[in-house]
Amino acid sequence: MGEIDCYVDRLAGALVGPRRAKADLVTEARHGLIDAASAHHADGMAWPEAERLAVAEFGAVKELLPGYQAELGIAQMRRTAMLVFTVLVAQAVVWSRIIDPPVPRSGLPATLDAMIGWLGLLAMLGAAAAVISLRYLPTRRDATVIAGFSALTLSILIALLGVAITATSGGDLRWTIAFGLLPMAWTAHSARRCLRASR
Repeated sequence: MGEIDCYVDRLAGALVGPRRAKADLVTEARHGLIDAASAHHADGMAWPEAERLAVAEFGAVKELLPGYQAELGIAQMRRTAMLVFTVLVAQAVVWSRIIDPPVPRSGLPATLDAMIGWLGLLAMLGAAAAVISLRYLPTRRDATVIAGFSALTLSILIALLGVAITATSGGDLRWTIAFGLLPMAWTAHSARRCLRASR
């Protein structure tokens, strides 16, 4: 294995984030290294030496890692925000149209239903704002951490409120599991990945 392959393997092993975005970054780095080594080789340098020089010029993995990792954190943040928005819109439709029996309009179930409604609306607005801000505003690492933590917290709260509504209203727990807990577990998993990618 050549110097470039070893370097690219170290870089790929150090990065955390969405597979496709990570593969794109690693491929881009590989192509840049091969282009640099090819230029040195065309100037008469032996290929192994050209690879070593290209890697040295490219910089140590430790030095490049923060920039690459920030890009992967942003990609995971976008993915998490879009997932939160999509899941919550789908849940709102399912909850209002399909769930039977409907949540009573008074007492604790009604209060919990209102809480989950406001929390869901807040989460959808936050997710939409995150996606839009990623498009038009510079993003810092802090934004990725905040988005991941917010999505994780909201996923847990919405799941707990969904179970509480079902328990207090006499609803069918199967609906809550299928359309409440499982989607929120998926969202929480994506949020955890967002936090890991923001390191």
